[in-house]
Amino acid sequence: MASAKTVTEVGFQPPPPTTSKQLIVSFPAEHTVQLTLNRPEAMNAMSPTLQDDLERTLAWFDAEPSLWYVTASSSLNSDTRKNLLLFEDYYTAF
Repeated sequence: MASAKTVTEVGFQPPPPTTSKQLIVSFPAEHTVQLTLNRPEAMNAMSPTLQDDLERTLAWFDAEPSLWYVTASSSLNSDTRKNLLLFEDYYTAF
């Protein structure tokens, strides 16, 4: 399976907006943009910068006729993963 293409590899005109390091934009398949929230230190909580990045990127997506799908994901560090697993274990026990 091919890896996701980066913004510079795809060559959209106009290109997607530049984003902060809090949002990673990639293109894993034809007609698809993937948005990865990248604030693992804050468990990917929304910030004003991330909100601005999302608003500008989604407005660009809406105007880009060759893109049909948006997928969203988040980056997590090992401590966050462990905490989420503990949270899941706790609430599925009931």
